[in-house]
Amino acid sequence: MPNRVRVRNLAGFAVLGFVLMLGWALYKLLDLQSEISTDVGENMVWAISQSIYQSTQLAHVARVAPVTPESQAEHDLHLDLLKSSVQMLNQGPQLRYMQRSGVDKDIQQILARLEQVPIAYTEITRALRMVSNSVMLAEREDAGLRRDANRHLIFQVIATVVGILLAGALLCWQMLMSLRMATRAKEELQIQHVQTQRLLEVLQQERLVRLRYRDFVSLMSHQLRTPLAVIDSTAQRLKRQLSEPVSEVSLEERSQRIRSSVNHLNHLIGRVLEGLRLDEGVSSSESERRLELQVHDWGRLVASALERFGDLLNERPVRLNWPEGTTGLQVECDQTWTIEILCNLISNAHKYSPPGRAIEITMSLREEVFECVVRDHGCGVEEAEAELIFERFYRAGNNPNVVGIGLGLPIARTLAEWHGGTLTVVNAADGGAMFTLTLPQNKHCSKAE
Repeated sequence: MPNRVRVRNLAGFAVLGFVLMLGWALYKLLDLQSEISTDVGENMVWAISQSIYQSTQLAHVARVAPVTPESQAEHDLHLDLLKSSVQMLNQGPQLRYMQRSGVDKDIQQILARLEQVPIAYTEITRALRMVSNSVMLAEREDAGLRRDANRHLIFQVIATVVGILLAGALLCWQMLMSLRMATRAKEELQIQHVQTQRLLEVLQQERLVRLRYRDFVSLMSHQLRTPLAVIDSTAQRLKRQLSEPVSEVSLEERSQRIRSSVNHLNHLIGRVLEGLRLDEGVSSSESERRLELQVHDWGRLVASALERFGDLLNERPVRLNWPEGTTGLQVECDQTWTIEILCNLISNAHKYSPPGRAIEITMSLREEVFECVVRDHGCGVEEAEAELIFERFYRAGNNPNVVGIGLGLPIARTLAEWHGGTLTVVNAADGGAMFTLTLPQNKHCSKAE
């Protein structure tokens, strides 16, 4: 790159130098043209020729005899013209030219002879012819010098123009090379841009994978707490009743509750191991591979979800509202993840409902979409927070005393979207929040009479 810069600068200085030389040569050509247009040598030759002509006329008039007034007048006229012509040669630029030609003394002698009486016209004519010959030789010599100078200037102009053309060609070559380098640099930038875009896409993919695994770990850590809480509460009740007589039915019921929670934990761990073996991508088809879609009785799914809460909901009624004329619905879904959705929605309603107020679960089936609405009787959801509560770790600001970490609702929506469904929230007219779960259904799903 520095060498190209030096070459470019050198070519620029060369062009500048050649342009100056061309300007100087053109100036000299104009000066030479001016000299040619005002050629003193040719003027001198013409003036001397006029003097010779007047001298010849005087010699002819002098031979005429007898002298008459007319001949004398003609003689005086030609003499005056001769003196004027010779005096003009002895003044100004003519005198300088005569001095360069070396005939200035001859001109002075001719002037002196014109003042003598009688006038020797023959000698004056001979002297003027000698001066004319000398001036003609000097004029030819000057013309040769001018031709040489003109030739030299022409060669200089040609050399300057050729130099300018070469320097311009060098600059054009340099410009073409610069354009080629710029084009190559642009192509390299485009390639780097494409590579950068690919790298950003890969980084974004890695970020999405990392976020999915983080969400998955959050899901597992959050959902594992429910069965552990059931086991813990059941074990504590058994511990408190050790000092009291316990019926065999009560003991069997509590043991069965512990075993159900343990089985649920084992099932969750198995699903985690299965998910880790799958190649997790961002497409919905890969999410569908993690679902075990089967037709289940929705009432049993709700009962399973309520059973996980154990004694936590003993003092809170839960009302199930089925479509008119039915006692249940057959719904296509993944049993494990659907129960997790219901657990999160019921847990959220339990947290935000006043003590003793019922949790209402309303089911409906419209065309090929199943809806389940879980309603609480709490303070509802602010309109500005209707979507924010589905973001991870976001907590509603209208009830800061409620215990939680802000993962239940985001996990529930994620599981609903895995099914191809939705999870939304609106406020009831008479207070409380209504969370609506929608799941797409096939035609074979039906109502139970």
